Amino acid sequence: MLLFRRKFAAHGRVRSLALVNAFRVCDNQGIVWTGIRNMRASGHRISIFDSANGRFWQFAILTAAGTIAASSQADAALFYWNRDSAYYGDVEPMPQPEPRPPREARPLKMSVTAIEDWLRDPYTIYARYILRLDPLDPVDMPLSAADRGSAIHESLGEFTQTYADALPDDIKSALRDIGAKHFKPLMERPEARALWWPRFQRIAAWFAEWEQARRGSIDAIKAEIRGEIGIPLDDARTFVLSARPDRIERRDDGSFAILDYKTGQPPTGKQVRMGLSPQLTLEAAILREGGFAGIPADASVGDLVYVRLSGNNPPGEQRSLELKIKTSDTPQPPDEAADTARRKLEALIRAFDDEQQPYTSLNLSMWANRYGAYDDLARIKEWSAAGGLGIEEW
Repeated sequence: MLLFRRKFAAHGRVRSLALVNAFRVCDNQGIVWTGIRNMRASGHRISIFDSANGRFWQFAILTAAGTIAASSQADAALFYWNRDSAYYGDVEPMPQPEPRPPREARPLKMSVTAIEDWLRDPYTIYARYILRLDPLDPVDMPLSAADRGSAIHESLGEFTQTYADALPDDIKSALRDIGAKHFKPLMERPEARALWWPRFQRIAAWFAEWEQARRGSIDAIKAEIRGEIGIPLDDARTFVLSARPDRIERRDDGSFAILDYKTGQPPTGKQVRMGLSPQLTLEAAILREGGFAGIPADASVGDLVYVRLSGNNPPGEQRSLELKIKTSDTPQPPDEAADTARRKLEALIRAFDDEQQPYTSLNLSMWANRYGAYDDLARIKEWSAAGGLGIEEW
């Protein structure tokens, strides 16, 4: 969108232009014009549609360099205009929302899958857990990748639970039969029949070979079991961290492996090592503290694994995480990574236990361009337009 920051002569001769993320067009009574979205920019001219009379009003854009200038400075000005003249007024930059709810309103229970949101965008935690706002699906929403992912996860979870002790004679057929049950509610949609179900069949063929080879070094498997630990806070309060891993394996050397199925792109070992994607390491921390039934405290985690299941080429892929930042680094052992993740999480919890700690947006720059469900509520495009984001990558 466009925001002007210099004076205009009559007929819209523009001396300078700043390109930012907010734009309003008002008449001389301060009323926002309808048809504002019908705006076009071409070369050194911009056209804005005036729906009151069905005309486009054109303004020439002249800059010192002869091109459109890009800026996000806070001294930008709001462009007011009517049919006869154009002029400008100063704009106060929109501050970033910094909600500071009382301590008793702050959450004391969360799953490991929410911790990445907390690190990336604390405002999401504020909206979801404190305001208790859940995004609504659009009416007659088409099938999404989440629907496909749920069907695949449910199929593999039931298969693993059913055949935890011994594999069936025909692994592929057994998995396909289970998959047909979970995909049945989706099969009335043509994209599910034409794309998703054939991909699942390719996943089933790959998974059958992978599962048979992997079972050779496994003593026991637990699938979709819930675990939790308590993290003590001040004033006899406790934060409860919970998890439901896709799969936990006890290997023949006595150590454990934690696996997570991903139908999308899984995090890298570097992201996990840096603490940006702590799901598996926090699940390992819960395991090491005896948070899963039937697994003793102080058990060792020997492997953290993402299993990517796309149904493409290849249909599946096992990725055992090498927890290192540089390729030349020695990988961090999973037990050490679990203990580190546990300490960092407690520090995060204690920081937000302070009522002066705000729930701000986009705290980690690597996710600045990822759209969140609550970005509109946080008014990100308003305050970031005035340079308020505080990160260079925006």
